[in-house]
Amino acid sequence: MKTTLISMIGTGMYVEKDSGYRTTKYEFRDGNTFETHLFLEALLQNNLGQNIDKIIIVGTITSDWGALIAKYNEHTELSLKLLENKKIISKETFSELETTLSKMYKKDVQIFYHTDEIDSETTEEIFNVYKEISKNIPQGSKILFDITHGFRSMPILLYQTLQYAFQNEFSDSLSIIYGEYIPTEKISKVRDLSNYLEYAEIAGGFKLFNARFDGRLLSEKTETLWKKGCKWLKRFTAMVQANYFLQIFELLSNLTNILNEGIPEKSPSWVQDVYESLEDLHKQLKNHEKSKLLFAFSKILAEKKLYTQAIIGLQVTVEAKAFELFGDWDELGNYDYFQEKVRPLFRDFLRNDFQEKHKDRIFNLEGVRNQVAHGGAKNKKTGGSLNAENMYNQYESFVQIVEKLLEYEV
Repeated sequence: MKTTLISMIGTGMYVEKDSGYRTTKYEFRDGNTFETHLFLEALLQNNLGQNIDKIIIVGTITSDWGALIAKYNEHTELSLKLLENKKIISKETFSELETTLSKMYKKDVQIFYHTDEIDSETTEEIFNVYKEISKNIPQGSKILFDITHGFRSMPILLYQTLQYAFQNEFSDSLSIIYGEYIPTEKISKVRDLSNYLEYAEIAGGFKLFNARFDGRLLSEKTETLWKKGCKWLKRFTAMVQANYFLQIFELLSNLTNILNEGIPEKSPSWVQDVYESLEDLHKQLKNHEKSKLLFAFSKILAEKKLYTQAIIGLQVTVEAKAFELFGDWDELGNYDYFQEKVRPLFRDFLRNDFQEKHKDRIFNLEGVRNQVAHGGAKNKKTGGSLNAENMYNQYESFVQIVEKLLEYEV
């Protein structure tokens, strides 16, 4: 697969009167070494550079652009332009440098530059430059990101912009590489930092799960490390997304067994963090049974601001309580049984024996649940439609009366 190399350039090292990039020997993991003052050149000579078909070089207006061609005598005139006109290098000179480098490397070369004042006041300006970089990466191309040279903050900002631009496609296409100078050995070791991207994805997985119980990414990441945890996350996420809340009983029982077994030995520390997240959820639910378990789970959904699911969970709670009062619990989920055996007795109970103010909210809850289930359908009695932005208030108007209902026994 073709690869786009993104390489950065700064001002080099400052040692007494000398400045610029020092010549060093870069040692790759395959044992090959290349002596040069720019890691970009070593990279292109190594096997890693074989599939590179495009090079994007990123710097600031004060970067040492002349270093890119300094050792080539035939480009002395261009070098002088770059040296003499620092801070006011013209677009024409940058264009000439792009053309020169494209001929040198026999690859498509593009240059992007921005202010050297990298601060909160220039964030938007730099972000827009980096967005342009992402637009110039060929579709389907892998990205090899060289962060050896350049100002320290630039790789972080560019990485975030690439992540913003490519989102879900980002992690599979990016590799990060770095040439680390080791003074004691007088050599620069080439480091592959790509594995750190995995942790960025894992962090995203935790964010998705903690925010809205979407455990798909964490499930994917734990697949080879904690298979039982992986499978449970996948089933739990599917249950939440499908609103199949009656499955919470089986899932909670499964989770109890999984947590008792623990995670495999020598698991990465983040897998332990996944375990603790599931353990925390288990603690919130384990002391509840039957309808009260469904109610507790509905409240957790509301805490995640999943108000639509929380409202559906409340109605399932009410129906479960009806089974507790007037039916066979083992028939929970049998709709025909509910309609024929349980519902008539339960509705009579609500009308005559449930002595609470606002008990009509129990009937309204079912109507709202039906509207939700039918895509926001109009209310049969009033003809009004649900206001999607008002789901929180709808939930809050039901939760207290449902809690009162759970206290009743017949």
